Amino acid sequence: MSKKKSEQEWFNLIQACRASGLTDRQWCMQNSIVPATFYYQAKKLKKASYELTVPTKATQTVISQDVVELFPMSPLMDEPTLPQINEVLPPAIKLTIAGVCIELENHASPLLVTTIVQALGARC
Repeated sequence: MSKKKSEQEWFNLIQACRASGLTDRQWCMQNSIVPATFYYQAKKLKKASYELTVPTKATQTVISQDVVELFPMSPLMDEPTLPQINEVLPPAIKLTIAGVCIELENHASPLLVTTIVQALGARC
């Protein structure tokens, strides 16, 4: 059973959290503190006239994604032009890992790609 923390101990914990650069929630998770308890104690300390550091706001990571046309659009159709059955297309992706070269076409199943990458990754 953990002992009850004093106001000063909670103040020190909250200040350490706020100085960490993490959000309150991230810091609580890393330090095994229930966020609701953390916020309750912070509110109590504010009422007791403690001056707490302002919490760090969560930063949002922006990921950009390039759009790549897989099949050329026909000028007369609204749907992509699919390759003919006997038409040979260059590979959509070519992976060379640990001296092994794998060429994949656009219609390769995600499961196949995942299995190949995991198998090659285990060799590295």
